[in-house]
Amino acid sequence: MSASNAPDRSIDIRGGFVWSVKGNNPSTQNALDGQLQLLQLPGSQIILSYSRTSILGGRISEGAVILRYSR
Repeated sequence: MSASNAPDRSIDIRGGFVWSVKGNNPSTQNALDGQLQLLQLPGSQIILSYSRTSILGGRISEGAVILRYSR
């Protein structure tokens, strides 16, 4: 189901898993806070998404990737 066609502009999630990834090292000023999601949608579709905020050498960086697979 396309999010633009949904009455509440959301997706129909049937199930899934979420993993949180966290770590830091204060002496090097490095840290990571990430979330990996594997979601099942109707019609043999899945979404794999990863979003993260990281600090490398005291510099903050953010990123995300979303992949959709349909069989």
